[in-house]
Amino acid sequence: MGLISNYLAWVREQYGAYGEAIAEKELGAGSDIAAISDELYKEMGEPAKDFADWTIDVTGQIGLISLDFIRGLGGALIDGVDSAYDTARDKLRGKEPDVIAAVTIGFLTILTVRYLYKAVGRGSNGSE
Repeated sequence: MGLISNYLAWVREQYGAYGEAIAEKELGAGSDIAAISDELYKEMGEPAKDFADWTIDVTGQIGLISLDFIRGLGGALIDGVDSAYDTARDKLRGKEPDVIAAVTIGFLTILTVRYLYKAVGRGSNGSE
């Protein structure tokens, strides 16, 4: 209860008479948030409506900024992958046999290392 009473004291201190109304409502707050906000609108009048409008505007702006970020990130990611593919293709053009040999050697090396690791793990008796 100490945390709640500290919070309510802070609300009263920060918002004066409006904070007092908020604190009173929060002390008796149930699960019906809409009813509480309606009562606060009635008690507080225009400042509560202005604050609600401001809050809606801010959250809407944050949503738009997030959406713009995701759109930009997706486009940048696709452009980056496309550029990396073009660069790799240009570098390897005409060297296809060397690329095939390098991939084959890499694959066989990975298989050999895995086989040796498993063989050592089984030990001399052949069980894992």
